[in-house]
Amino acid sequence: MRRFVSVGFLWGFLVWVSACEHPQNQMFSSQIDMSRRGSKVELPPYLTDVVLDSHAAYDQLEADFRARHAVRDLVPAYEYLRARRPKDVLLAVRSAMLQLETKTPIQQILPIVDAVRELAPDAPDTHYLVSLVTRVLFYDPGTRIYVIPAEQVENAARLKETLQTIVDKDPQYRGPSGVTADDIRKHIKALDTAIAAANTESPTDAQAEPGRPLTGEALLFQKERVAFYETLEKKGATDACPHGQKALTVGSDATLSEHVAKWCAGNDRNSASQTGAGSH
Repeated sequence: MRRFVSVGFLWGFLVWVSACEHPQNQMFSSQIDMSRRGSKVELPPYLTDVVLDSHAAYDQLEADFRARHAVRDLVPAYEYLRARRPKDVLLAVRSAMLQLETKTPIQQILPIVDAVRELAPDAPDTHYLVSLVTRVLFYDPGTRIYVIPAEQVENAARLKETLQTIVDKDPQYRGPSGVTADDIRKHIKALDTAIAAANTESPTDAQAEPGRPLTGEALLFQKERVAFYETLEKKGATDACPHGQKALTVGSDATLSEHVAKWCAGNDRNSASQTGAGSH
């Protein structure tokens, strides 16, 4: 039997968290006992007690919520519900997607992706979530352009296969935010173009001339750049960032610099705090 989440329950949790963190801004006077099933809470007028059983329902909830609040505040609510409903695939997919949107570190999102893959390995939604995680390496949602470094061609090809699997399994797929199978087919075509461009692109300034072996700093740059992307995909930013940062000390690459800035902004700070904690 499929299990659903009600908006009333979710909103009750959000009110409870808001009251705990900001008692002076408590939104409702209702006392909420989260240990009881069916706890009642007065809902704001823009939310109705619908069942979250589809992407459309989640889309509506998030649209209504973000019109009045920071959407990142939904993340703890989704994760709280995931702890209570560990087999709810749709909820897990939406939680991971929201965390991608709100720039949660990738290493915190990957366990959710792994859980979804274990629960529903062949579901189109699973493949769509995997595609979102993979494409952050080379897709700019602002310009809607794929920029694929030469060392990412293999990952881009895997992304294309993942997207193709979605439309093969469900030619009429309709996913989050109104995404359709036709939208996915457009991404596949864009990837074809970007992969072809990556395969014919000239080497970066840090690489040697074509036909000549890499040596010295150029070789180190290439090794560390490849290690950064491979480790980012497999283990996350904490392990990958030292490779990207080392590469940029001996070479330059605009795409690599952008990705290191995106994924490693807090890495030095986290490493320092861990080192400090271990020295006591």
